[in-house]
Amino acid sequence: MYKRQGRGEDIRCAFRAFREVGVFPLVRDIYSLEPRSDPGIEAEIVGSLVDHLSPAINIFFINGDEVEQVLSHLRDELATTAYNIIYPQWELSVYPTEWADYLDRFDEIWAPSQFVFDSIRKAVSKPIFYMPLPVEVRLTSFLGRRYFGLPESSYLYLFFFDFRSYIERKNPFAVIEAFERVCAARPQEDVRLVIKLNRPTRSRKAARDFQRFKTRVNECESADRVIVIDRLFTDNEVKNLIRCCDCFVSLHRAEGFGRGMAEAMYLGRPVVATGYSGNLDFMNEANSCLVQYELTEVGEGQYPHAKGQVWAEPNIDDAVSHMVRLLDDRDWGRRLGQIASRHLRVHFSYRAIGLRYKQRLDEIL
Repeated sequence: MYKRQGRGEDIRCAFRAFREVGVFPLVRDIYSLEPRSDPGIEAEIVGSLVDHLSPAINIFFINGDEVEQVLSHLRDELATTAYNIIYPQWELSVYPTEWADYLDRFDEIWAPSQFVFDSIRKAVSKPIFYMPLPVEVRLTSFLGRRYFGLPESSYLYLFFFDFRSYIERKNPFAVIEAFERVCAARPQEDVRLVIKLNRPTRSRKAARDFQRFKTRVNECESADRVIVIDRLFTDNEVKNLIRCCDCFVSLHRAEGFGRGMAEAMYLGRPVVATGYSGNLDFMNEANSCLVQYELTEVGEGQYPHAKGQVWAEPNIDDAVSHMVRLLDDRDWGRRLGQIASRHLRVHFSYRAIGLRYKQRLDEIL
């Protein structure tokens, strides 16, 4: 298995899923660039780190645009006898042709969601298999609202955003607008919007996006009710933050999978999210609040290979109606969260997905 920065949570969960069914994979961190910022995760993985690839089966957690660089870096490490699998992410409905050619250099492709599967299968010649990502939350300690500086009595909506991603795709401005409307509709309610973000990297675009975001938050009519958390968290802190909030909101335009939403559901939190793309693997009308949308063209520069692509424009009014209903009827929200949690625990647990992984590896062997 190959680990890269940015896909770390995917491989950690896959690592755990394999081990859950009695398969003990080794991890090859090719560039050794992942920061060692979480001692718990480091302790879990470090005993399985190796400096070589397998002569039997390798699973590469990389995306299409990284293939050429990775294979060039490996050079003589790739054994001619090995069966190599690539497990890429992608967030739009049409997969780029030049990246598809890179995927075809592997023996087979694993798609982390049905949305990604449908996108890639039309572009490649190699076998492709739908292999959903595992989702399970195991807390090492319980942290309460006071730990995060959150008000104890408020109803808390939570939104995640990483500035290493594309701001137009994650669509934080829609979440802020929806929250403004909720506050206007229920001015007497004690309600807050919690935004957990990862600070911008050194890229100029990320810095510009961060400034746009800060300006929008400051200009928000309910700015005093918006809580922005921008410090680095451990995995346990992130999961506890989800647990401490009442509702998770994602008005994305497209997602390859949507792990934040899935983890919130696993923890029994109702989720309000755009009813489009990879999150439909685990979200439906019975276990979550799906927001209506219209398909619109992806603008130039809003995402790689945007020409001719479409994604969802969520209906803000519909999102607000879901958010207000959850605020007004909290018992219903808790029941919805319980249904969501059962669905994730049955169909996306480490064991459920681990068995799927193991079956496919047995077939290859």
